[in-house]
Amino acid sequence: MNAPIVLVLASGLIFLVTLGGALVPVFFRLGHTRLQMGVSFSAGLMFGLAILSMLPHAMLCVGSIQSVLNLMVIGFLATFFLQRVFHFHAHEINSPQGGKKDDSQAHAVGHTLCEDQHHQVVWIGVLLGLTLHSIMDGVAVGASISLQELGHGSTIGVGTSLAVLLHKPFDAFALSTLLVFAGVSDRKRAVVNLFFAMVTPVSAGLFFTGVTQWIQSNPAWLGYALAFCAGTFLCIACADLLPELQFHQHDRVKLSFCLILGVTVAILLSTICHRHHSHLDLHEGKHPSPNAEVH
Repeated sequence: MNAPIVLVLASGLIFLVTLGGALVPVFFRLGHTRLQMGVSFSAGLMFGLAILSMLPHAMLCVGSIQSVLNLMVIGFLATFFLQRVFHFHAHEINSPQGGKKDDSQAHAVGHTLCEDQHHQVVWIGVLLGLTLHSIMDGVAVGASISLQELGHGSTIGVGTSLAVLLHKPFDAFALSTLLVFAGVSDRKRAVVNLFFAMVTPVSAGLFFTGVTQWIQSNPAWLGYALAFCAGTFLCIACADLLPELQFHQHDRVKLSFCLILGVTVAILLSTICHRHHSHLDLHEGKHPSPNAEVH
């Protein structure tokens, strides 16, 4: 399957599951344990892909271990400070059942005009933070799929797309819950959710079309993008996983199993990808390149 087809399929699926995640707080009430199990699996997959797939391919493209690690640290810190400023990465928000607020609920929660204005500011900040985060996701998807143009196979592109695919519904769920809790109208909520669902696919498409024109002669820039996105994936995974150590003792067996399952999938994907690359090198008569430069 060629790269443009993989990109179209991945973008379409990401768009659909993001919209699906946005509809969950409107029509359903997702249990705490199931939500955290899904987050743990996607975090494990992101963690594994960042270290086992993105970083090795970035080093192959760039040829400098130090440069790749520097970009990874920058990507990690960029995502960290983005979350610190906008506080957008909370996947579970206490909201009224079914998203509706009657008089008794409003009295119980103690809503005031000041609080409503606060929720309005919060969801706007979360939307901005998640939009920037989604652009990074799109770059990660576009960069990973672009590797196929260099003969690296489609496995890493599929794996990265799968990681984003599994993670986006939780982001959309958090955003949509905030919108419902803030009393945003149905029409405005639909526009916001539609916009958010389009950010990652559009970013992936723009990156892919912009890079493929000169990727053959400038593979290092693709490596830089992969290294940066590896840092973002690591930060997202850590933000999801580390709170489990303190706040989720009651479900630690289930959550640990989902984490290990996600990492296992990442290991399988990276193994398939590396085998494909080794087979391609042998078929073309290539030999392993010298050790990458450390400086």
